[in-house]
Amino acid sequence: MIYLFLLALDPASFSGIEAMSWEHGFSKIIYFSFVILTTLGYGDVTPGTHIAEFFVYMEAVTGVFYMAIMVASLVSTHLATTKYK
Repeated sequence: MIYLFLLALDPASFSGIEAMSWEHGFSKIIYFSFVILTTLGYGDVTPGTHIAEFFVYMEAVTGVFYMAIMVASLVSTHLATTKYK
């Protein structure tokens, strides 16, 4: 939703996505968000302003931390269940 808001405020916030109504731009923004969250970085959509770059960086860091926390919790759960067998 932040990306849609940025795009509405400044159409130059992202290159690769043109300004359109949120109904039409939602699928492209969700696609971009998943690409950033998973740190794939295809490069077809890029941030064009500093505030957009900030939110993209924060989402990428969140994606990395999310995976680290998930792996750590799965490992600790596995170790806790195998310890008492």
